[in-house]
Amino acid sequence: MSRQTLAYLGWHGRGNFGDDLIYEAWKSALPNYELVTAPLYKSDLKGKILQALRLRFSRQVAGILVGGGTVIGFANWARHIRRAQLLYGHRSVLLVGAGAAAYDDKKASQLQSLDWEAWKSIPGLKIAGVRGPLSQDALERQGLASEIVGDPALLFSRRTPLPSSEVLGLSVGNGHGSAFDIGVLARAATDWALANPGRSLAIFTLAAEDKETVAAFDALVPASVPRRVITYAGQDVLMVLDEIALCAVFISERLHGAIAAASMEVPAISLSYLSKCDDFMRSIGRGAFVVKDDLTSDELIVLVERAQTGPDGSRAETRALRERLVMHLSPLPINRTEMTL
Repeated sequence: MSRQTLAYLGWHGRGNFGDDLIYEAWKSALPNYELVTAPLYKSDLKGKILQALRLRFSRQVAGILVGGGTVIGFANWARHIRRAQLLYGHRSVLLVGAGAAAYDDKKASQLQSLDWEAWKSIPGLKIAGVRGPLSQDALERQGLASEIVGDPALLFSRRTPLPSSEVLGLSVGNGHGSAFDIGVLARAATDWALANPGRSLAIFTLAAEDKETVAAFDALVPASVPRRVITYAGQDVLMVLDEIALCAVFISERLHGAIAAASMEVPAISLSYLSKCDDFMRSIGRGAFVVKDDLTSDELIVLVERAQTGPDGSRAETRALRERLVMHLSPLPINRTEMTL
């Protein structure tokens, strides 16, 4: 069977683990489709105009797939979609598992301008499901119905046994430093690791712009604490997933650190700096493990221990969302056998 082509709109290829994880999830899930990266900006058009024109006039593009992330409602993403429609000559646009900022998330709307009317006027737009309940509520306030299906990265699932070792994974930084006191985080991680022999830390850099924040955090952890430092360099998404799968608990400021942990059935604690973090954690029933304000180191240790030893109903929630994602991709052929790690 010849492969069909989907124009793919996403933020991948820019050194951000989360956006690259979504892209790899779609590639693995849609083996009968070639994903052609659609340009986001005019500066991205160089070298792609001829390819786009060839695809347009040969009618090879089956549709436009918007990868995911917090894109719905934002003016710039409405422009990206309309540009792709014009470039590839195709009106059909599919979103599955993308998110919207909560209606009262002022911080998110300061980072990007909202334009719901632009979204409502996009021809051929199908929002087949959203990331979580806050996204669903934001759409409902605009008169748009949606179902919660989780994040596309949940299409990955683990195939190895859960780890027996006690490794605490941590990802600090959100592209603008950290919204939390990294001294408190480092103290909590240190006290947890030194409480029992055999415990260790795995410190993750999930985006290039977090390097300084992660380095500052790492410097606050005493040399006596065993740790590994894992840096995502924009190359091997699956290697990072493998490392996350080895953790007993994963604390993440980056949204897709928590999502990757959930997909690997590792209990996640989200350091929430925008509503998108709450949105996802509520989608898997882990709203109690969202940290919005600085905790004391002792309080954070208690939360880690609760995550580590308590019943984790989010595993069942995650599997249910994965099934919904697959269902909403019908009639696209889904690879259900090669999505495990």
